[in-house]
Amino acid sequence: MCKPVLDKLEKWTGEKKKASEIKIQLYEKELEFIEAELCLEEVVEDLDEDLKMREKEEENLEMDLQEDKNSSVSAQQEEKSFAKDEEEEEDVTPSSFGSVTQDEDPTKNDGKGNRSAGAPFLHLHCHSLPAAFFQQ
Repeated sequence: MCKPVLDKLEKWTGEKKKASEIKIQLYEKELEFIEAELCLEEVVEDLDEDLKMREKEEENLEMDLQEDKNSSVSAQQEEKSFAKDEEEEEDVTPSSFGSVTQDEDPTKNDGKGNRSAGAPFLHLHCHSLPAAFFQQ
């Protein structure tokens, strides 16, 4: 009577041992899957961060390009206005040489035959010359 009970007990414990080993293998596989899932989540987070950084860089590049376009357009406009200013300056006579008034007659003499009324600096220059210069 003992022998058949012991055989059944050994068979039952063997089955339980196999079932436990299978459960352990399943738990190990499940643990591997969980670890792989965690690694994938980390990779996805890293990729999201990289994507956000790249989008920011692209936005910055687009803004820089837009600023460059705006600055080149304004620089071209400045060049055009500068060129127009230069053309206008070329048309205008320089004022640094003095102005001639219309009411003075350039043929007027100062009584000695000199035309000193139209050339004020000539009078000053002549007075600074020695008298021997005029006696030729």
